[in-house]
Amino acid sequence: MSLKFNVNISHAEETFSENLIPIMASPTSPSGRVTSSEYWQDTNDWKAFDGVEQYSTSPGKYNAWGTTKKTGWLSYEFSNPQKVAKYVIGYGGFVGTSEFGSQPKDWTFEGSDDGLEWHILDTQKNVTSWIKNTSKTYIIENNKAYKFYRINVTANNGSSSQVVNLTIHELKMMERTTPLPNESIDLIASGSDSKVVLNWKYSNDSNNESYTISRSDIIGGPYTVISSNTKGSSFTDNNLINGKTYYYIVSQTGTDLVSNEAAATPQKVNITDPEPSGNRAILNVIMTTGLEKEYDLPMSDVIAFLNWYDSRDAGTGPAKFAINKYSNNKGPFSKRTDYVIFDKILTFEVSEYTSN
Repeated sequence: MSLKFNVNISHAEETFSENLIPIMASPTSPSGRVTSSEYWQDTNDWKAFDGVEQYSTSPGKYNAWGTTKKTGWLSYEFSNPQKVAKYVIGYGGFVGTSEFGSQPKDWTFEGSDDGLEWHILDTQKNVTSWIKNTSKTYIIENNKAYKFYRINVTANNGSSSQVVNLTIHELKMMERTTPLPNESIDLIASGSDSKVVLNWKYSNDSNNESYTISRSDIIGGPYTVISSNTKGSSFTDNNLINGKTYYYIVSQTGTDLVSNEAAATPQKVNITDPEPSGNRAILNVIMTTGLEKEYDLPMSDVIAFLNWYDSRDAGTGPAKFAINKYSNNKGPFSKRTDYVIFDKILTFEVSEYTSN
Protein backbone atom coordinates (compact mmCIF):
# COMPACT_ATOMS: atom_id res chain seq x y z
CA MET A 1 0.00 0.00 0.00
CA SER A 2 1.42 3.40 -0.88
CA LEU A 3 -0.14 6.85 -0.50
CA LYS A 4 1.38 10.13 -1.69
CA PHE A 5 0.25 13.74 -1.38
CA ASN A 6 2.02 16.60 -3.16
CA VAL A 7 2.59 19.98 -1.54
CA ASN A 8 4.03 22.95 -3.45
CA ILE A 9 4.46 26.57 -2.34
CA SER A 10 4.65 29.18 -5.08
CA HIS A 11 5.59 32.82 -4.65
CA ALA A 12 6.00 35.74 -6.98
CA GLU A 13 8.63 38.41 -6.39
CA GLU A 14 11.10 37.73 -3.60
CA THR A 15 11.57 40.21 -0.78
CA PHE A 16 14.35 40.52 1.78
CA SER A 17 14.91 42.00 5.22
CA GLU A 18 17.13 44.89 6.18
CA ASN A 19 20.74 44.13 7.11
CA LEU A 20 20.72 41.48 9.85
CA ILE A 21 24.11 42.64 11.20
CA PRO A 22 24.04 45.68 13.47
CA ILE A 23 26.49 48.55 12.95
CA MET A 24 29.54 47.28 14.80
CA ALA A 25 31.73 49.43 17.04
CA SER A 26 34.08 46.60 18.05
CA PRO A 27 34.45 42.89 17.33
CA THR A 28 31.60 42.11 19.77
CA SER A 29 29.61 45.32 20.19
CA PRO A 30 26.68 45.74 20.09
CA SER A 31 26.07 42.03 19.44
CA GLY A 32 27.48 39.03 17.62
CA ARG A 33 31.16 38.49 16.99
CA VAL A 34 33.45 39.41 14.08
CA THR A 35 36.53 37.32 13.27
CA SER A 36 38.91 37.07 10.32
CA SER A 37 41.96 35.25 9.04
CA GLU A 38 43.95 38.37 10.05
CA TYR A 39 43.91 42.16 9.68
CA TRP A 40 46.49 44.92 9.28
CA GLN A 41 46.81 47.51 12.05
CA ASP A 42 43.82 49.90 11.84
CA THR A 43 41.94 47.99 9.10
CA ASN A 44 40.23 45.90 11.79
CA ASP A 45 37.87 43.14 10.69
CA TRP A 46 34.85 44.65 12.50
CA LYS A 47 35.19 47.79 10.35
CA ALA A 48 33.67 45.84 7.45
CA PHE A 49 30.45 46.07 9.50
CA ASP A 50 30.70 49.71 10.68
CA GLY A 51 28.05 51.05 8.32
CA VAL A 52 30.56 53.06 6.23
CA GLU A 53 31.05 51.82 2.67
CA GLN A 54 34.50 53.40 2.29
CA TYR A 55 38.05 52.12 2.63
CA SER A 56 39.03 55.44 4.21
CA THR A 57 37.21 58.71 4.84
CA SER A 58 40.30 60.78 5.59
CA PRO A 59 44.06 60.17 5.48
CA GLY A 60 44.92 57.53 8.06
CA LYS A 61 41.29 56.87 9.04
CA TYR A 62 40.18 53.45 7.84
CA ASN A 63 36.64 52.08 7.68
CA ALA A 64 37.24 48.69 6.07
CA TRP A 65 38.77 45.32 6.75
CA GLY A 66 42.20 44.84 5.22
CA THR A 67 44.89 42.18 5.32
CA THR A 68 48.46 42.02 4.06
CA LYS A 69 47.66 38.71 2.40
CA LYS A 70 46.15 38.27 -1.07
CA THR A 71 43.63 35.79 0.33
CA GLY A 72 41.68 35.56 3.57
CA TRP A 73 38.29 35.19 5.22
CA LEU A 74 35.95 37.48 7.12
CA SER A 75 33.24 36.04 9.40
CA TYR A 76 30.28 37.18 11.45
CA GLU A 77 28.73 35.06 14.22
CA PHE A 78 25.08 35.80 15.01
CA SER A 79 23.71 35.47 18.52
CA ASN A 80 21.04 33.14 17.09
CA PRO A 81 21.01 31.18 13.81
CA GLN A 82 19.78 33.15 10.80
CA LYS A 83 18.67 32.13 7.28
CA VAL A 84 20.87 34.43 5.23
CA ALA A 85 19.65 34.44 1.60
CA LYS A 86 21.30 37.60 0.31
CA TYR A 87 24.65 39.30 0.90
CA VAL A 88 25.95 42.65 -0.27
CA ILE A 89 29.57 43.73 -0.63
CA GLY A 90 29.91 47.50 -0.41
CA TYR A 91 32.70 49.22 -2.33
CA GLY A 92 33.52 52.87 -1.68
CA GLY A 93 36.35 55.27 -2.18
CA PHE A 94 39.92 55.67 -1.02
CA VAL A 95 41.19 58.87 0.62
CA GLY A 96 44.90 59.42 0.74
CA THR A 97 45.64 56.50 -1.56
CA SER A 98 44.56 55.20 -4.97
CA GLU A 99 42.68 52.03 -5.81
CA PHE A 100 45.24 49.26 -6.07
CA GLY A 101 43.56 45.93 -6.95
CA SER A 102 42.73 44.86 -3.41
CA GLN A 103 39.12 43.98 -4.22
CA PRO A 104 38.04 40.32 -4.01
CA LYS A 105 38.13 38.43 -7.31
CA ASP A 106 37.33 34.80 -6.41
CA TRP A 107 35.46 33.73 -3.28
CA THR A 108 32.91 31.49 -1.64
CA PHE A 109 30.16 32.56 0.74
CA GLU A 110 29.74 29.93 3.45
CA GLY A 111 27.58 29.00 6.44
CA SER A 112 28.38 26.97 9.55
CA ASP A 113 26.64 25.68 12.68
CA ASP A 114 29.78 25.68 14.80
CA GLY A 115 32.42 27.78 13.01
CA LEU A 116 34.41 24.63 12.22
CA GLU A 117 32.56 22.78 9.47
CA TRP A 118 31.60 25.14 6.63
CA HIS A 119 29.04 24.67 3.86
CA ILE A 120 29.47 26.56 0.59
CA LEU A 121 26.33 28.54 -0.22
CA ASP A 122 27.63 30.62 -3.14
CA THR A 123 30.71 30.70 -5.38
CA GLN A 124 31.94 33.66 -7.42
CA LYS A 125 34.81 33.67 -9.93
CA ASN A 126 36.66 36.39 -11.86
CA VAL A 127 34.83 39.39 -10.39
CA THR A 128 36.95 42.23 -11.77
CA SER A 129 34.56 45.11 -12.48
CA TRP A 130 34.44 47.02 -9.18
CA ILE A 131 32.89 50.49 -9.55
CA LYS A 132 33.43 53.13 -6.90
CA ASN A 133 30.45 53.63 -4.55
CA THR A 134 28.62 50.71 -6.17
CA SER A 135 27.67 47.65 -4.14
CA LYS A 136 27.53 44.09 -5.44
CA THR A 137 24.49 42.03 -4.44
CA TYR A 138 24.25 38.23 -4.45
CA ILE A 139 21.05 36.24 -3.82
CA ILE A 140 21.45 32.63 -2.74
CA GLU A 141 19.06 29.70 -2.26
CA ASN A 142 19.60 28.97 1.41
CA ASN A 143 16.79 27.69 3.63
CA LYS A 144 19.06 26.63 6.50
CA ALA A 145 19.60 28.81 9.57
CA TYR A 146 23.32 29.03 10.36
CA LYS A 147 24.93 30.82 13.26
CA PHE A 148 28.18 31.58 11.42
CA TYR A 149 28.67 33.07 7.96
CA ARG A 150 31.84 34.07 6.19
CA ILE A 151 33.22 35.25 2.88
CA ASN A 152 36.31 33.22 2.01
CA VAL A 153 38.42 35.01 -0.62
CA THR A 154 40.81 32.85 -2.63
CA ALA A 155 42.09 35.53 -5.06
CA ASN A 156 42.23 39.33 -5.19
CA ASN A 157 42.40 41.63 -8.20
CA GLY A 158 46.19 41.76 -8.46
CA SER A 159 47.57 43.66 -5.50
CA SER A 160 50.62 41.92 -4.06
CA SER A 161 53.16 44.47 -2.79
CA GLN A 162 51.04 46.82 -0.64
CA VAL A 163 50.76 46.76 3.12
CA VAL A 164 47.10 45.91 2.48
CA ASN A 165 46.48 43.59 -0.47
CA LEU A 166 42.91 42.46 0.19
CA THR A 167 40.02 44.59 1.46
CA ILE A 168 36.30 44.40 2.03
CA HIS A 169 34.81 47.83 2.64
CA GLU A 170 31.41 46.72 3.91
CA LEU A 171 29.56 43.40 4.16
CA LYS A 172 25.81 43.08 4.76
CA MET A 173 23.58 40.02 5.12
CA MET A 174 19.80 39.73 4.69
CA GLU A 175 17.19 37.01 5.11
CA ARG A 176 14.41 36.17 2.68
CA THR A 177 11.00 37.36 3.84
CA THR A 178 9.21 35.19 1.29
CA PRO A 179 10.15 31.49 0.99
CA LEU A 180 11.95 30.08 -2.01
CA PRO A 181 9.63 29.58 -5.01
CA ASN A 182 8.22 26.10 -5.66
CA GLU A 183 9.84 24.74 -2.52
CA SER A 184 8.82 21.24 -1.53
CA ILE A 185 9.95 17.87 -0.23
CA ASP A 186 8.29 15.10 -2.24
CA LEU A 187 8.12 11.91 -0.13
CA ILE A 188 7.30 8.35 -1.25
CA ALA A 189 6.99 5.33 1.10
CA SER A 190 7.18 1.67 0.03
CA GLY A 191 6.51 -1.34 2.28
CA SER A 192 8.21 -4.73 2.20
CA ASP A 193 8.83 -7.53 4.73
CA SER A 194 8.97 -5.91 8.22
CA LYS A 195 10.23 -2.58 6.87
CA VAL A 196 9.32 0.61 5.03
CA VAL A 197 11.68 2.36 2.61
CA LEU A 198 11.36 6.16 2.31
CA ASN A 199 12.63 8.14 -0.66
CA TRP A 200 12.30 11.89 -1.07
CA LYS A 201 13.35 14.74 -3.31
CA TYR A 202 13.93 18.31 -2.16
CA SER A 203 13.22 20.79 -4.95
CA ASN A 204 16.14 23.08 -4.05
CA ASP A 205 18.66 20.47 -2.86
CA SER A 206 22.25 21.70 -2.57
CA ASN A 207 23.58 18.44 -1.04
CA ASN A 208 24.19 20.11 2.31
CA GLU A 209 20.81 19.47 3.92
CA SER A 210 20.02 17.08 6.73
CA TYR A 211 16.56 15.76 7.52
CA THR A 212 14.40 14.61 10.42
CA ILE A 213 12.24 11.50 9.91
CA SER A 214 8.99 11.22 11.89
CA ARG A 215 6.42 8.41 12.07
CA SER A 216 2.82 8.02 13.24
CA ASP A 217 0.44 5.10 13.69
CA ILE A 218 -2.50 7.19 12.48
CA ILE A 219 -3.00 9.47 9.49
CA GLY A 220 -2.16 13.10 10.20
CA GLY A 221 -0.12 12.41 13.35
CA PRO A 222 0.90 13.04 16.05
CA TYR A 223 4.36 12.01 14.89
CA THR A 224 7.37 10.63 16.75
CA VAL A 225 10.90 11.41 15.56
CA ILE A 226 12.68 8.17 14.59
CA SER A 227 15.80 9.68 13.00
CA SER A 228 17.42 13.12 13.02
CA ASN A 229 20.26 14.75 11.05
CA THR A 230 19.80 12.16 8.30
CA LYS A 231 21.88 12.89 5.21
CA GLY A 232 20.97 11.88 1.68
CA SER A 233 17.48 11.30 0.31
CA SER A 234 16.44 7.85 1.58
CA PHE A 235 15.81 6.05 4.86
CA THR A 236 14.79 2.50 5.83
CA ASP A 237 12.58 1.95 8.88
CA ASN A 238 13.21 -1.63 10.08
CA ASN A 239 11.66 -4.07 12.57
CA LEU A 240 8.06 -3.12 11.80
CA ILE A 241 4.87 -5.17 12.15
CA ASN A 242 3.67 -6.71 8.90
CA GLY A 243 0.11 -5.74 7.99
CA LYS A 244 0.18 -2.49 9.99
CA THR A 245 0.10 0.88 8.17
CA TYR A 246 2.65 3.52 9.15
CA TYR A 247 2.55 7.23 8.28
CA TYR A 248 5.66 9.35 7.70
CA ILE A 249 6.78 12.93 7.18
CA VAL A 250 10.27 14.27 6.47
CA SER A 251 11.34 17.75 7.59
CA GLN A 252 14.46 19.68 6.72
CA THR A 253 16.56 20.09 9.85
CA GLY A 254 16.68 23.64 11.16
CA THR A 255 13.86 24.88 8.88
CA ASP A 256 10.07 24.93 8.77
CA LEU A 257 9.94 22.92 5.54
CA VAL A 258 7.97 19.66 5.88
CA SER A 259 7.18 17.02 3.27
CA ASN A 260 3.85 15.54 2.30
CA GLU A 261 2.66 12.63 4.44
CA ALA A 262 3.37 9.21 2.93
CA ALA A 263 2.02 5.88 4.17
CA ALA A 264 3.05 2.26 3.61
CA THR A 265 2.12 -1.17 4.97
CA PRO A 266 4.89 -3.76 5.40
CA GLN A 267 3.93 -7.21 4.13
CA LYS A 268 5.70 -10.56 4.15
CA VAL A 269 6.68 -11.54 0.64
CA ASN A 270 5.73 -15.14 -0.17
CA ILE A 271 7.64 -16.62 -3.07
CA THR A 272 5.74 -19.58 -4.49
CA ASP A 273 6.99 -22.18 -6.90
CA PRO A 274 5.61 -21.85 -10.42
CA GLU A 275 2.66 -24.02 -11.32
CA PRO A 276 3.59 -27.17 -13.24
CA SER A 277 3.32 -26.70 -16.96
CA GLY A 278 2.84 -30.37 -17.93
CA ASN A 279 0.43 -33.11 -16.86
CA ARG A 280 3.12 -35.78 -16.31
CA ALA A 281 6.75 -35.95 -15.22
CA ILE A 282 9.72 -38.26 -14.95
CA LEU A 283 10.79 -38.40 -11.31
CA ASN A 284 14.41 -39.47 -11.07
CA VAL A 285 15.55 -40.26 -7.50
CA ILE A 286 19.20 -40.97 -6.67
CA MET A 287 19.77 -42.72 -3.37
CA THR A 288 22.73 -42.29 -1.05
CA THR A 289 23.92 -45.74 -2.14
CA GLY A 290 24.16 -44.52 -5.73
CA LEU A 291 21.06 -46.48 -6.78
CA GLU A 292 18.97 -44.54 -9.29
CA LYS A 293 15.21 -44.95 -9.46
CA GLU A 294 13.08 -43.53 -12.27
CA TYR A 295 9.28 -43.17 -12.25
CA ASP A 296 6.88 -42.01 -14.96
CA LEU A 297 4.10 -40.37 -12.95
CA PRO A 298 1.13 -38.02 -13.25
CA MET A 299 1.92 -34.52 -11.95
CA SER A 300 -0.45 -35.03 -8.99
CA ASP A 301 1.81 -37.82 -7.70
CA VAL A 302 4.96 -35.72 -8.23
CA ILE A 303 3.41 -32.78 -6.36
CA ALA A 304 2.49 -35.14 -3.51
CA PHE A 305 6.12 -36.32 -3.41
CA LEU A 306 7.43 -32.76 -3.34
CA ASN A 307 5.05 -31.78 -0.54
CA TRP A 308 6.08 -34.85 1.48
CA TYR A 309 9.76 -34.11 0.96
CA ASP A 310 9.39 -30.44 2.02
CA SER A 311 7.37 -31.42 5.12
CA ARG A 312 9.86 -34.09 6.13
CA ASP A 313 12.74 -31.67 5.55
CA ALA A 314 10.97 -29.30 7.98
CA GLY A 315 10.81 -32.10 10.57
CA THR A 316 7.22 -33.27 10.15
CA GLY A 317 5.53 -36.11 8.28
CA PRO A 318 6.39 -39.81 7.80
CA ALA A 319 9.92 -41.03 7.15
CA LYS A 320 8.93 -42.85 3.96
CA PHE A 321 6.87 -42.09 0.86
CA ALA A 322 4.92 -44.59 -1.24
CA ILE A 323 5.27 -44.26 -5.02
CA ASN A 324 2.66 -46.06 -7.15
CA LYS A 325 4.41 -47.71 -10.12
CA TYR A 326 1.08 -48.05 -11.98
CA SER A 327 1.47 -50.32 -15.02
CA ASN A 328 5.27 -50.08 -15.16
CA ASN A 329 6.60 -53.65 -14.87
CA LYS A 330 3.44 -54.65 -13.09
CA GLY A 331 3.75 -58.31 -14.09
CA PRO A 332 1.28 -60.65 -12.39
CA PHE A 333 0.72 -58.26 -9.45
CA SER A 334 -2.40 -56.19 -8.96
CA LYS A 335 -0.35 -53.21 -7.76
CA ARG A 336 3.31 -52.38 -7.24
CA THR A 337 4.48 -49.68 -4.82
CA ASP A 338 8.00 -48.39 -4.14
CA TYR A 339 8.81 -46.89 -0.77
CA VAL A 340 11.59 -44.31 -0.60
CA ILE A 341 13.18 -43.36 2.74
CA PHE A 342 13.80 -39.65 3.32
CA ASP A 343 17.29 -39.90 4.78
CA LYS A 344 18.35 -42.31 2.00
CA ILE A 345 17.64 -39.77 -0.77
CA LEU A 346 20.73 -38.02 -2.09
CA THR A 347 19.02 -35.95 -4.78
CA PHE A 348 16.12 -36.04 -7.23
CA GLU A 349 15.09 -34.48 -10.50
CA VAL A 350 11.65 -33.69 -11.99
CA SER A 351 11.29 -33.49 -15.79
CA GLU A 352 7.81 -32.38 -16.79
CA TYR A 353 6.10 -33.20 -20.06
CA THR A 354 2.65 -33.22 -21.58
CA SER A 355 1.16 -36.49 -22.76
CA ASN A 356 -1.13 -36.58 -25.77
